[in-house]
Amino acid sequence: MALSLKYVVLGMVVERPAYGYELYNRVETLLPFYNYTASAVYPALDRLEGAGLIEPAGAKERRGGVRGNPRVMYSATPAGVTRLETWMYAPTAPEKSRDVLLAKLAIARAQDVPRLLEMARNQEAQVRRQLGGLQEAPRAAWTGQGRVPLPLVGAALARSSEARRLAAAIESLQEIREALEHELRGAPPPRR
Repeated sequence: MALSLKYVVLGMVVERPAYGYELYNRVETLLPFYNYTASAVYPALDRLEGAGLIEPAGAKERRGGVRGNPRVMYSATPAGVTRLETWMYAPTAPEKSRDVLLAKLAIARAQDVPRLLEMARNQEAQVRRQLGGLQEAPRAAWTGQGRVPLPLVGAALARSSEARRLAAAIESLQEIREALEHELRGAPPPRR
């Protein structure tokens, strides 16, 4: 899985303080296709707290009297807000751009939209250049005369597979870009 849950959880805590299970429910609602379990949220909270990016807010509550685990409300520290903004505006490696942009979109605030739109446009252009370079690469010599060496067949199939992956990434980035453009204009995104 290409997406770090840590920043999604941090973004949610920056938005408003919350309990761990509430954060899990919000992750499940905003990013259901990642199939995170509740048990994945708690280690992310521990890492964020250990790094000083979030902190317990108020006293720990116990559910169900003396039995049951204590519930902890978490809030963001100033360092957590700064780290989230740094991550939010940081460029993303092309191979992770779709997943990371979707995560950023899930926790974005209105003031984040212009910069996220710029990132989406830049990443789409970068992936288009990669695809163009791949399509310009020399093709295997399919002469039809005799046997084609297996390494050439393998290289051609690898290029073809990579071209399909890049084309799918471009389509996803276009959808993200369109949604951000519509958000910026205050209009609902087009239905696909």
